[in-house]
Amino acid sequence: MTKHGNVTGDIGLLIAAERTGIVNIDTVLSLRVRLFTNKALISSTMTEQGHCGPVRDQYEAIAESISDATYLLDTDRRLVYTNQSSIPYSDVSLEAIRDDHVMDFIERIVADSEDPERFEQALETVYDRTASAEGPITVELDVASPAGTTTREYRCSPCETASGTGAIVVSKGSPERSEPKPERYERLFEARPVAVGVNTLRQQGRFEFVNQAAVEMFAADSKAELKRYSLEDLSANPGTWEELTNRITQEGAVDQYEVEFTTLDGEPLRVEITAELAEIGGEKHMLGILGNTSETEQREGEIRGETALTDGILDCLRDVFYAFDADGNLVEYNERLRSVTGYDDEELETMTPWEFFPESEREMIAEAVGTVIETEAPVHSLEAPFLTKSGETIPYEFSGAPYYHSDGTVAGFVGFGRDITDRTERDRELQENRERLRRLFDEAPDPMFVQDAEGKFTDVNEKAVEKLGYSREELLEMEAAAIDAAVERADVRELLSKVKSDGQMIKIDGRHQRADGSTYPVEVRASVLA
Repeated sequence: MTKHGNVTGDIGLLIAAERTGIVNIDTVLSLRVRLFTNKALISSTMTEQGHCGPVRDQYEAIAESISDATYLLDTDRRLVYTNQSSIPYSDVSLEAIRDDHVMDFIERIVADSEDPERFEQALETVYDRTASAEGPITVELDVASPAGTTTREYRCSPCETASGTGAIVVSKGSPERSEPKPERYERLFEARPVAVGVNTLRQQGRFEFVNQAAVEMFAADSKAELKRYSLEDLSANPGTWEELTNRITQEGAVDQYEVEFTTLDGEPLRVEITAELAEIGGEKHMLGILGNTSETEQREGEIRGETALTDGILDCLRDVFYAFDADGNLVEYNERLRSVTGYDDEELETMTPWEFFPESEREMIAEAVGTVIETEAPVHSLEAPFLTKSGETIPYEFSGAPYYHSDGTVAGFVGFGRDITDRTERDRELQENRERLRRLFDEAPDPMFVQDAEGKFTDVNEKAVEKLGYSREELLEMEAAAIDAAVERADVRELLSKVKSDGQMIKIDGRHQRADGSTYPVEVRASVLA
């Protein structure tokens, strides 16, 4: 066998380690680096002797000998081999993840707060490193598992595969899990939209870490400027920090603890602190979220003002206003609803939409409500009798449209109801007038005709049918010139135009011709039909 430096000896050490079952992670990774340093020689030797397959088999054997999670990656960073310890979930098999890109796997197992790109950057270093680089690349990641979030250490080293440079990754629980690092908190808190601070319990609560939201809250120019101050420095009232320190030391945490501060530009600032006590670097710190209640109170005041304005407008309406949630509970209404129905607030707040209507109308109302909630289609001009507490019914016209939760789901429906008593009365009177005119028309002793602008009949009474001998249907297909032998069609149109322009009744003499051909003299009186 041709020997190249210590290559053969390194392989022998790995084989011996495998056979004895004693494999130390650091030893394995150290040997991987040494093998990688001589990768050209190994590749050349194994290729010449047809041993590419055994090289991979040897890595697999090493991986199985290690009790910690071990991953073998090819040149494309695909998982070509893993041992049983590498699967954090019992319902995931090794076969299910093999040949996957390693980043797909990492993204599936890291905690929501973790950045998987940190692992990818470590791999970049491994794949791009020079042959002279020493030692594995180590990165810590928070991993989600059935037992909860844990921190694991991933140690990455290059290895030689048949197709080129790959990597071997060994993972185990972090020995520093009980000792949080400040930079981990910084990475976790920096992207948060709320103000976050990490304060030492010494030096009156000096800031050791702040995020950008805290810088903006206290009107500082930079993080460095704000970190020159302590909570005691910024407190508007003496003794605030001492009270807060005593509280959090005794209870281990505070929830919505109200404090008055002064910003760096001298403006008053009311803050609610929610914080926990944590040990970082052997020293106690307060990890806190600071909520700006000054902004909250200002916004709540604006909302109260807007609500009062809206309520005032709604109460001035002559229409009733209502808002029901998706379960049919009345959640908002105006004064008009109380006055019209006669129910008080306590009664109204227990009523469903259909209880405001007689039994005969409730099914229709329930269907209309279901349409709005389920299809989100608005309902317009729904006429129904509005039932009051006294049992009186009032003609009303109702509308309804959906309103929504912040996530876009339907929260309920809002609408208005309008009293249409006057309109209903007018409609009734108009219908009575039409019926009376119809009776006068049908019962008139003389033939009567209704014509359009072209002289065609659009209506005739019974006397016209009787006198001319045509059926009603036949007459409605005819025009005035067809039954009057004394006039032409053009004469009729001219006459009708004159009647319309003058607005006066016109009398003319004519001669009507019956269906049997006989004629009789007539006096025609024409006027505009209003």
